Amino acid sequence: MTKEPELKTIQSGSAVASASIAVNHNYTDKAGNKKEETEFINLIFWGRTAEVVAQYCQKGQEILVVGRMKTDQFENKQGQTVRSTKVVVESFQFGQKVKPKDDGSESGVGQIIDPGNLGNDDQIPF
Repeated sequence: MTKEPELKTIQSGSAVASASIAVNHNYTDKAGNKKEETEFINLIFWGRTAEVVAQYCQKGQEILVVGRMKTDQFENKQGQTVRSTKVVVESFQFGQKVKPKDDGSESGVGQIIDPGNLGNDDQIPF
């Protein structure tokens, strides 16, 4: 995840959370040079899924999402048509989680936590 999930409640009382992920694509071009491209994908979560992702996911964590693409279109203040594409998440699985370094610094990557080693599955709320 590239940012902390943001949880909101809409007028109907439903929970909605937004977040984003980065997907890297590594390849070799025709000249033999190694290249990397990164796509940033906006995500929308609804209902209980939104509440769970907001409570248990954090920036830097890997997640696997299943959902559908949705493109919204609107006109900005300059009168230009703007399109915004996102994934409406239907389900997700937790991936590796980044743990902060013991020295309290926020730079660099800390230790990786394997969610499979968190203990008793009965303690996980989903």
